[in-house]
Amino acid sequence: MSLWGGFSNPTSYHDSGLEKRLELDFAAAVDVQTFTVEELEDVLAAAGQKLQHHSSAEGLLSLEMTQCIVILTPCKLVVTSVSEVMLHQVITPTVALLTSKGVRVEWASYLRKNTTSPWCVESEMSDIMAQEYAELKAVFPTGKSFLTGPVDGHHCFNFVYDNVERMAGRKEEDVQVNVFLYDVAVGLGEVNKTTQRFYALKSGEYEVIRTFASVPCISFETNAKAAVASPTRVQKLLDTFQPAHFTVAALQDRDADGSALRRNFNAFNPYTLQNRTVNLFGEGYAFHQLLFAHSAE
Repeated sequence: MSLWGGFSNPTSYHDSGLEKRLELDFAAAVDVQTFTVEELEDVLAAAGQKLQHHSSAEGLLSLEMTQCIVILTPCKLVVTSVSEVMLHQVITPTVALLTSKGVRVEWASYLRKNTTSPWCVESEMSDIMAQEYAELKAVFPTGKSFLTGPVDGHHCFNFVYDNVERMAGRKEEDVQVNVFLYDVAVGLGEVNKTTQRFYALKSGEYEVIRTFASVPCISFETNAKAAVASPTRVQKLLDTFQPAHFTVAALQDRDADGSALRRNFNAFNPYTLQNRTVNLFGEGYAFHQLLFAHSAE
């Protein structure tokens, strides 16, 4: 744990930041019905989560838990949560469940969105991140971790494990777009309550929108190809909620149209790009993080 200079076991588990995200991609497609709701409930219980609602539509199974959302598709499992959830505690039981069903994880990602330095004294984030890193390396020893963006401000911690067997003719065109809106001016509604909503779109695509208790922020995630092919969806979020500043985090997959992503996420009205970080992976894909601020009148 030299990156953190050592760490202590958290006492209050007071984390900071906005959101955490775990993705596990399968080496071969599976029948979603291979997994029961009860089995997934048991896995999420490791992080203190309880089932509130579940639904099945468009080939997806979604579970809305106390403070997280689980999305199961034939090709992957995605869990997003607020930062207070110790999401790393579900990694080992989740992989164990997949293994018991004969499912091999070929690619994994653990992403957390931070708004301050990991070493800020107001929380135990540094110790919690050290635990996350230790758990991730224990389960995925060859995985690598990255910090993108200004470390003393809005940035992402991203751990990636890649064991994909890339054969001739294989296309990798996954879409992952995360948008974090800060100091939202309008449209937030009840700000003293954390809310989360899952929306199933067509052909296995989806959107997730989350608000945060007592913090005027909104997070948005989608795997819809249209969100990358055009800036319209992100611009609509900005027009609706009018944040003071926002971050876009997006995966540019190996065979995706990288020029379209760069072009469509290059400018939004009326915002000015503050910084852009691009992490290029040797396997041919990239992770983009862009921070925009509202332009002066």
